[in-house]
Amino acid sequence: GMLKVEIGVNKLHIAVKEGKVLLEGDLCHPVDPDESTWSVVDNKLEVVLEKGYSEDGDTQIWDCVVTQHRSKRKYTDIGDEELEDPEIRAMLEDPGFPHDPKVFAKYAQNPKIADFME
Repeated sequence: GMLKVEIGVNKLHIAVKEGKVLLEGDLCHPVDPDESTWSVVDNKLEVVLEKGYSEDGDTQIWDCVVTQHRSKRKYTDIGDEELEDPEIRAMLEDPGFPHDPKVFAKYAQNPKIADFME
């Protein structure tokens, strides 16, 4: 293939054969490289990262994919009062959100969350 995708526990490297790097950096949180996949569909690269777990067994809320893209303020679009909301927190912490369509649909049906997602 024309693409070179390397997924490490803490690193992501995506380049094209000519050596042009498309994305490279330290992941916001650890992932499980064996469960993470990538594919090209309709000329679009899709990378699915399986979230890893921290020592205490929790998945993390990601505010970026690679730390180099992290905004100055965490959760730029999310107000503190929304983060306090248990339903919104549950969605953000759900390991299936947003890439698992069933999980996404479950949250999208909640009117409060649907507003939040727009």
